[in-house]
Amino acid sequence: VDQIYSGLRQIDVDFLYSAGKSDWPDKIDSEQNMWLSGDTGISSGIKESIINSHGQTKLVPLFDVHNDLGGGNLQFHIVSWGVVEVVDSNWNGNNKTYLKIRKSYKYDGDLRPHPSLSNDTDVIENAFTSPVLIK
Repeated sequence: VDQIYSGLRQIDVDFLYSAGKSDWPDKIDSEQNMWLSGDTGISSGIKESIINSHGQTKLVPLFDVHNDLGGGNLQFHIVSWGVVEVVDSNWNGNNKTYLKIRKSYKYDGDLRPHPSLSNDTDVIENAFTSPVLIK
């Protein structure tokens, strides 16, 4: 839920780096393949955050295979990242729950944590925050 609302955080990058899944302490290299744990379904625990994301653009991991283990042992082989628009979702039970997205493009830059607005390094006068390229 936090990642859906806030995006990538430094704590997420710290975990990947300390677990040896990422070679960088300050970013995720979108060209670096990695195995990450995940779920095969859509949990109702993220329902509200998904519904609130309708119409928004999000970054999602793209995988080619998974290790075919169930439960907490399931791992996906992340090979790339994609930019998608969350179009709609439906929450009517196991076989009728879905998330509809519109693909946009492959993201091939570095994934960096969302900066803190309290960070005052590299401040540009009359700007609200440091500039970032969003599209």
